[in-house]
Amino acid sequence: MATPRDAFALIPGLIVGYLGYRLANRIRAEFRVRSGPAEAADISLPLFFKSDEDYTTAIRTAYPQVSAELAQRIIEVARNVGADPFALANLINFESAGFNPKAINYNANGTIGAVGLIQWRATTANDFGLTLQQLLQMSAVEQMTHVEHYLMRYVKSKGPLNTPQRLAMAVFYPAAITKAPDYLFPGNIADTNSGIQTPADYVAYVARNAKLPNNVPLYA
Repeated sequence: MATPRDAFALIPGLIVGYLGYRLANRIRAEFRVRSGPAEAADISLPLFFKSDEDYTTAIRTAYPQVSAELAQRIIEVARNVGADPFALANLINFESAGFNPKAINYNANGTIGAVGLIQWRATTANDFGLTLQQLLQMSAVEQMTHVEHYLMRYVKSKGPLNTPQRLAMAVFYPAAITKAPDYLFPGNIADTNSGIQTPADYVAYVARNAKLPNNVPLYA
C-alpha cells in the first residue's frame, strides 16, 4: 500500500513531466510553419533552437527550391558578415526572383543590366575579376562565394551588416548602408526604381516577398 511519503516522492516527477509537456507545446507553437501563396511562412525559432540544422530546415521549408548545400552557404555567409541568415535568404530571394542564379534584369535599351543572386552589374563584377557571363554560368552555391567577397568589402568599411537595412543597402545602394531609414535616394536611383525612394521603401519591398521572419531590428 502506498504511503503519504510515497505520494510526496512522486511530486517532483510530476512537476518535471508537466513542465516538459508545457515546454514541448511551446516549442511546437514557436516552430510552426504555415505557408501560402499570399502570405509569408510563419516560422519562429526560439533562440536556443538556432543551430545550423534548425536554420537550414527553416530556410528550406520557406523556400523549397533551396538545396541543403545552398542553405548552408547562406547561413555561413550571413554569419561571416554579421547578418541574420533569414535576412540574407529573404534578400537573395527578392533580388534573384526565387534564388535563380541566372536571373537577369535588362536595361531599358534591352542590354543586360544585372544578373545573379544579388543582381551583379558589370562594373561591380569587374571589381572582383568577374564578368556577367561568368556569373551566369555559375550555380547558386558557386555564386555565394563571390557574394561573400562582395559583402565583406562593406563589412570592412562600414561594419557588420547586422540589420536587414544594412544588408539590403550593401546590395542595392551601398552609400546608404549607414543612412537613416527615411534617407532620400538620389534622383537617378529613385527614378529607375519605381516606388523606392528610401531605404525603408526597399526593405519593405523585400519584406513583402519574404517567407522568413525578421529576427533582428529592421533598421540601422
